[in-house]
Amino acid sequence: MTSAPSAATSTSAGGSGMSATAQRPAGAAATKPATPTGTAMPSTNAAGRGSASASTPANVGDVMAPATAGTQAAAGSQAAAGQTGSAGATAGAGGAAVAEEPAEPCNAADKTADAKEVAFAKPGEGPGLSTPTGEFKPIMEADPGIPTHTVIRPEPLGKFKHPIMAWGEGGCGKSGNIGMFSNLFMEFASHGILVVADGPPGNGPTMAGQDAGPLLYAIEWARKENERPCSKYYHKLAVDKVAVSGQSCGGLMAIQAATDPSITTAFPYNSGLFQRDQSIYDKLHAPMAIFDGGPDDIAFANGMADFNAIDKIPILFANPTSCSSNAHVCTFFDEHAGEYGRVGVAWMRWHLLGDEGATGKGVFIGDNCGICGGSKWTMMWKNAPM
Repeated sequence: MTSAPSAATSTSAGGSGMSATAQRPAGAAATKPATPTGTAMPSTNAAGRGSASASTPANVGDVMAPATAGTQAAAGSQAAAGQTGSAGATAGAGGAAVAEEPAEPCNAADKTADAKEVAFAKPGEGPGLSTPTGEFKPIMEADPGIPTHTVIRPEPLGKFKHPIMAWGEGGCGKSGNIGMFSNLFMEFASHGILVVADGPPGNGPTMAGQDAGPLLYAIEWARKENERPCSKYYHKLAVDKVAVSGQSCGGLMAIQAATDPSITTAFPYNSGLFQRDQSIYDKLHAPMAIFDGGPDDIAFANGMADFNAIDKIPILFANPTSCSSNAHVCTFFDEHAGEYGRVGVAWMRWHLLGDEGATGKGVFIGDNCGICGGSKWTMMWKNAPM
């Protein structure tokens, strides 16, 4: 893992309408955070709810027509879960095959305490917890191997090699089990993604700023677990398929973490640097999406300015027009996390699971793209892939 960007100040609006200043440290990335003081292919996502409208941003990049959340068809050609290939590997549902290889024996001295399952926090608004749309059961855990974070994993493990996604919280908070994100995390894990969220399941400390370190540390932990014979993740993770994301302050973490060469993709929500930072933009190398609540979102101008300034990578700037109330949190409280859940799942299915069909790439690209041609989304591409 490479070092985080050099010290400089950038800011983003915090989660739930909070404002915050983020400080990027000069120290090495993936350093362990301080111990907190507080305690087959998946099916299609449901569309979000709400009625608030947002106008289409103009004169930014290569503008595509206003978009809608169209009906998603079955996924394109994907390997079926459980299918055994000629090389003696089990093909995953869009993920990397799990090789049938002899397991290295677990050294008793390497054993750790079992992770403790944690109930998902109930959202404070909307319909409450929803049944996720993917084939896996989402499990939230407090893992003693990474007490500074919360793990949301698919169950069962091992149908294919599961990609990794590191998440940064909104509001510069450090609690990994927030009701606002419960439906989102459940959606991600139900589609086979291992989510490692910054902050323990209980209330952790509130940070004065955010940086890439906690996300890179989460990814490094997952990679080590993949190589530890005593771990339930042993050789079950796709360590070369890694996403970073987060809300508001957490989106700042994701943007900065995306400069690390090992990152496959980034998709921050409702976030953007207050000041343009070319030293960060120059290090971005992987496809990125910025999902933003539209002109009423307090982070909208910052996200658009980042989109304008980033030139070297495929980057999407997309805004749902269906935010139910506060544009800065938009559809997180809706069933399945609404449009935010749908596009987050589709983005990872495309970039991490190889889904080139209507539930992955087809949501964002093509004549019949799932968020093109209607009134539920506006979107803009720069350097769009074919």
